[in-house]
Amino acid sequence: MSEVRRRRRALGALIALAPVTLWPVGDPAATVSLSVATIQRLVIMQLVASGLLLSLSTDALVRLTRPAPVDTVLRRITHPGLAMAMVTVLGTLSLAPPVADGGARSMLARAVVLLITLVGNLILWWQELTIVPGTRHLSPIARAVRIRLGPRRHEPLDRVDLRESLALPGPAPPA
Repeated sequence: MSEVRRRRRALGALIALAPVTLWPVGDPAATVSLSVATIQRLVIMQLVASGLLLSLSTDALVRLTRPAPVDTVLRRITHPGLAMAMVTVLGTLSLAPPVADGGARSMLARAVVLLITLVGNLILWWQELTIVPGTRHLSPIARAVRIRLGPRRHEPLDRVDLRESLALPGPAPPA
């Protein structure tokens, strides 16, 4: 990928990050609305994390993962099941009332929560984007299913209709 394209992706990710952390979304997400905070986390999850990861060159990724301990840790925590569970737990905890209240009272606490959200989602996207050399990648079907189910991670389990997500025939459960 060309340097210009990588820079554009990084710029796009930063442009997506600006409104959800500053104004108009950042202020209500921090102090007023849990729904807006959820939208903020989803934008960070879907646009910012993937855009930043795609903006890194292969050489930068190789240098980042060259130390054996870093490579070992990344290989373990980017396992699809563990990464999905970790992002689900982090996403749920980031919207828990004590954490949301702490973010409303302290700019530092809010920044830490958003940084943890970003790092957790970088770990989630690590395997899906298949850009890291020397790692096992998900099959295209597994990647498609994981990406398709991705936006529903922060909903309570009883609200997720797996039949709808996977387009399975049959009646949907009552709401």
